[in-house]
Amino acid sequence: MEEVHPIIYWFGFVTAFAGLVGYSSKPLYEFDRHEKYVEAIATFYLITALSFLLHAIYRLFYRKLAYVEIGVVVMLLAASIYLMVYTGIEKFDIRRFKDALLYGAITWLMGQQLQVVKEYFLYAVPVLSAFTIPVFLVSVYLFYSIRNKTVYFTFEEHDKIISSSFFVIYLAGLSTLFVDIPNVHFTFKIVASGVLLYILYKLGNIARLFV
Repeated sequence: MEEVHPIIYWFGFVTAFAGLVGYSSKPLYEFDRHEKYVEAIATFYLITALSFLLHAIYRLFYRKLAYVEIGVVVMLLAASIYLMVYTGIEKFDIRRFKDALLYGAITWLMGQQLQVVKEYFLYAVPVLSAFTIPVFLVSVYLFYSIRNKTVYFTFEEHDKIISSSFFVIYLAGLSTLFVDIPNVHFTFKIVASGVLLYILYKLGNIARLFV
């Protein structure tokens, strides 16, 4: 396992950086692309949900880190690149970049202070997976509802949802960098789960228009 650790850290760093750039970049907004934005979000969460689900299954039954961590971050990196290219970038916001670095540092400090994480370490990924799947399902429902065009729809919340999605990638990448420090690794994944709940809340409010 030690031989592949440099690969884990390298992919973890690249994935965290991709999430950081995505979070710090304001996505384009084109009025006639609402359906395409939702389709991109649904596809993004299909990839992330599969990666976290496979990660959770492997972690619970095999409890080995190295190769599954590499596979997960590669899938997350691919998902983030897809979302960034498909949705486009309007501008880079240096304030968001600084905020993300600050949030990452605060989360790291929180993880350093936790004392009771080791016994719950294996459950961080299943929790993350459990929150990702509903986000994917709601985004798919929203996509098909928009295609049916049952109500007038504007997707002005796309900025917050897309940026928050990149923030999840950023946190997941950082968690991989600290895979050998259970407290910090656990904390990054739990905070990412909290961000997913926020995204689910935002998408849920939009999906209610079609119920």
